[in-house]
Amino acid sequence: RSWQMSQLADQHEPLPLAVRGLLFLIKRSDKLSLPGGWQVKIDSQIPIGAGMGSSAAVSLALVTAWNKLFQLNWSQEQIFDLARQIESFQHGRSSGVDIRAIQLQKSLVFLPGGMFRSLPLLTTKLHLVHTGMPEQTTGQMVEWVASVRQQPNFKPLWQELIDLNTQVITQAEYESRFDVESWDRMGQLWETMGLVSDSGREFAAQIRAQQAYCKVSGAGGRTQGSGLMLCTGISQADIKPLAQEFGFQYLGELII
Repeated sequence: RSWQMSQLADQHEPLPLAVRGLLFLIKRSDKLSLPGGWQVKIDSQIPIGAGMGSSAAVSLALVTAWNKLFQLNWSQEQIFDLARQIESFQHGRSSGVDIRAIQLQKSLVFLPGGMFRSLPLLTTKLHLVHTGMPEQTTGQMVEWVASVRQQPNFKPLWQELIDLNTQVITQAEYESRFDVESWDRMGQLWETMGLVSDSGREFAAQIRAQQAYCKVSGAGGRTQGSGLMLCTGISQADIKPLAQEFGFQYLGELII
């Protein structure tokens, strides 16, 4: 699809992230002699809206390509900062953890104050099941959570989620152990708070009925589609037909 610069102000629907990112870089490059036409081709196998960092990958690739094209010699920190600003168009306020993880090729955890810390690989096998692209963007999901998490019925759930997240990280960092029970409980809380679609919750219930574990990846989705569901403790032979029964796509296995 193509856009004319003069028409962009009249767009009623959100522009794709790559287009918004390109406009951002053009506006920052007023001293460069820029050509009049642009073509951006994105070749990615990362599912969109699945909580796998597709926005971070596009943002970082765009800034990296721009830096290389114009031989700007930006530092990795400058590239990171610009990519995070672009990703924030999609998320509202990007933590930058996905961008930094791609840059460093490491598993990272986001810490208060905008710091990151690496985590060891735990050699845990997860099944990836795509429940469908969410209707809501990550930014919209973040805004909704922010609007309800202080409500009396949500506040204790949110605090439990924070405590469990800390426990999972601590177990991984200091004991090299994946605390699958706490991780699964986090998934249940996400579902209880209405951040997973009805079909996603039913799929998760059937996974747990087989004494297995699962959790939605990323922000989830409240209506049709909740992105990626991560599952463990179940065989591929059992999960593939179950995913097919729900009309979901089984994407394979991942080692974390």
